[in-house]
Amino acid sequence: MTLKDKAVITLVSIGIFFVTFISLIIYQIMTVSFQEIEDQRVERNIRRVQAVIEDRFNQVNLKLADWSIWDDTYEYILDHNERYEINNLAEESFKSIGIDEVLFFDKDFRLIKQIGVGKSYIYNMENEVSSYFSKESSLLKVDKEVGYSQGILKTESGLLLYVVQEVYRSDRSGESSGLIIFGRYLDQGMMNSMKNLTQFEAELTMWDEELPQDYQESKARYIEAGKESLVRVLNNQIISGYLVIKDVFGKPVAIVRSDVNRDITMQGRLGMRLLVGILILIGTTIIIIDYWLLVKVVLGKIIQMSNDVDSLRKNPEDKKRLNIIGVNDEVDRLRSDINDMLDSLDREKQKGETLIDLINALVVTIGIDGEVLLINKKGLEMLGYQKDEVVGKNWFQTFIPQESRGETYKLFSELSVENLIENSESENEVLTKDNRKLLIMWRNTVIKGSDGKVISTLSLGEDITMKKEEERRKEEYGKELERLNAAMVGREIKMIELKNEIDRLKIKYEKKVNLKVNEDKDEK
Repeated sequence: MTLKDKAVITLVSIGIFFVTFISLIIYQIMTVSFQEIEDQRVERNIRRVQAVIEDRFNQVNLKLADWSIWDDTYEYILDHNERYEINNLAEESFKSIGIDEVLFFDKDFRLIKQIGVGKSYIYNMENEVSSYFSKESSLLKVDKEVGYSQGILKTESGLLLYVVQEVYRSDRSGESSGLIIFGRYLDQGMMNSMKNLTQFEAELTMWDEELPQDYQESKARYIEAGKESLVRVLNNQIISGYLVIKDVFGKPVAIVRSDVNRDITMQGRLGMRLLVGILILIGTTIIIIDYWLLVKVVLGKIIQMSNDVDSLRKNPEDKKRLNIIGVNDEVDRLRSDINDMLDSLDREKQKGETLIDLINALVVTIGIDGEVLLINKKGLEMLGYQKDEVVGKNWFQTFIPQESRGETYKLFSELSVENLIENSESENEVLTKDNRKLLIMWRNTVIKGSDGKVISTLSLGEDITMKKEEERRKEEYGKELERLNAAMVGREIKMIELKNEIDRLKIKYEKKVNLKVNEDKDEK
């Protein structure tokens, strides 16, 4: 991978990381901020629902105060006069002030009169509403500190907001003659009036009805932890708040849901997309500018320098150096340092070649790929080549006879192994330019790089062709002398054996002659 590729990958990676990181931070901050704003709006609506319900209690309480602190009401509870009923207890009178239920009790908590505005009730003690306010009911007890008591009851007609006050004379003199209860139903009609008043949605659902899924979570949260309110995101457009309504006995009887449009979030997301688009545009522009500066100003000079160095590498004999316009930056100083290094290497190379040329033997340096890296003058004389005909050539394919090439290369490969003993001796034939074969005695050593790995072999060779030939002739002459000597010795042995045989035969003949003479003498 080139520096240009790495630069492109690095710049693009940095740009992507920058845009992604900033976008995530902005998204996190804006999302949390928008969520907090939405939660606050929903919670504010929930508090408004609570405030409206409390306001309805206050309205009922104020209207009830007009009836409970009144001489006519005081006298009616005592004497139950019809004139009061005819003049004041018409349903239209209570309907006009928004009261749905009215109950009158004497001081002994006996029900005197019950009025259901627009309701088809049988107004007696069997009525559902009046049954909650029996003589023994704690609901008839008035808080003396505030002068009234209030609460919510669940009835067949809905949730009833009621207020109880004691009845006194207009000047509050004397004892209470009894109690009055005003009640108003908390139904969807009241929710609609609440919407008209507060300009937000509010929907009432009874607790024991079959609740939708979104209500179930609020119900479960209340049951598990006693939380009366909950804020929940329904979808991308709506976020809702839920408020549990409890009756006077502390039991949940209904859930009110208030919906808020997520217009802030939608606007925020639109702004965030725009901001991310701007960041991407800025990041892309920065990447393009950085890439242009990097390629043209930095990498361009490095690439040019690389091409110049490659040109010098291909022409090692060329004494040219890298062009330096002026030492203005690090790249120019690097060019100058490379030129100094090349000059130093040339000086060292010249010194090395001079020393090697003084050696009266074949000296050759071979790379691990078999390429001839260096050869001295004596070696060139022995082989009959010029320097440029040897350096850069494959030693084994060019200068080793075909029949011994494999064995010689195997020895070279073993010598190049790191763990092998560095110094060794070997013999092999070498071809000269005129195809003569020279037998060379090599003394080999390996050259290692800074990492400890073998990079080449240095071999010192001695021509032992004549010496070997002389040894061969001497060996053959010795063998011939031995053969002649053996032949002479064999002939002398045979002569001795023949002489001995003659002597033996002579003795034998003499014995026969003597024996014959003796026999002749005896006969005579």
